[in-house]
Amino acid sequence: MIKIIDRYILSNFIKLIFFIIIAGTSIFLIVDLIENLDKFIDRDVPYLYIIYYYIYYIPYIVYLIFPVCMLLTTLFTLGSMAQRNEITAMKAGGISVYRVLTVLMIPAILISVFMLFTGETVVPYANKLRLDINREYIKKVPKSSTTRRGRIYLMDEDRRLVYIGHFNGETNTAFKINIMELQGNKLVKRVDSERMVYNDGYWTLYNTKIRQFSADSVKFTEDNVMRWKELTFKPDDLLKIQSMPEEMNYWELKDFVDRLIFTGSDATQWRIELYYKIAAPFANFIIVIFGVPIAVTKRRSGLMVGFGISLLVCFLYFGLTNSIKILGFKGLLEPLYSAWGGNIAFFIIGIIMVISVKK
Repeated sequence: MIKIIDRYILSNFIKLIFFIIIAGTSIFLIVDLIENLDKFIDRDVPYLYIIYYYIYYIPYIVYLIFPVCMLLTTLFTLGSMAQRNEITAMKAGGISVYRVLTVLMIPAILISVFMLFTGETVVPYANKLRLDINREYIKKVPKSSTTRRGRIYLMDEDRRLVYIGHFNGETNTAFKINIMELQGNKLVKRVDSERMVYNDGYWTLYNTKIRQFSADSVKFTEDNVMRWKELTFKPDDLLKIQSMPEEMNYWELKDFVDRLIFTGSDATQWRIELYYKIAAPFANFIIVIFGVPIAVTKRRSGLMVGFGISLLVCFLYFGLTNSIKILGFKGLLEPLYSAWGGNIAFFIIGIIMVISVKK
């Protein structure tokens, strides 16, 4: 009997979530197209690239709206059963809310793992293609310019302040370089170069002027070609300074964060985004725990009230999550707690609600 009930709940849940995902994605696409249609027309974006833009957008949309869809599916599946007194009958037959929650945890966990995998493979790749179209056809940035950066400041190994006037990622060439080497708070060396090229794992500087400072003198030398193997930053580090987190998977972002920390740059925001890449998919699991005790309570009101409750809960969840992330960005909270704070808070509240509901 219990196995039949399990299959009944699961089949209703799976059928409904596919419908809600398709409906939610369609609404998102239509609203976004209406909002941006004037931009596409004003900038003469080819129709084919508009289609490509939204095809590449779909994985990210699904990734974003899945927690909302999970909550709606939970409330509608169990809410309709409560309205038909099926939940009451199950309780009378000795099947508790814990059993219902356990049944729904199966798809919740599988979906969380699937979204984690998708968020590290399909979503970053599709986002990069979508944002490339946005940069080239909407913002009218030449395609070659997407590999160029200007006015870059960074700290290399906590003792070298580096300024780069312009960097071309296509040729791995930097221009107008100024490097100041420090010993404590004292300037001991300054290097000015017209051009710097990365090749075979190190930087080569051209037309270089070197000033070495001591207590009572300054030594000046010039070098037409100078190989500086001690510089630790790479071309990818210069390019990623202005990249979007959604364009990188976890390991790419982690590598970038490690490089930022190694070169002495502030990596707080990027660390939060890194931890959030793991935390975000598990919202699908946590939101079901939160939704089950709400759904199994029978109400006289219809499903539209359940829809309203779903939107309110999701608004509170994402509002709390973003607020905690902002605290992390401002340095008021550790990056790990900032990324996971919303999940932890809703998980605790959800468990309390499950315990307090009538079994």
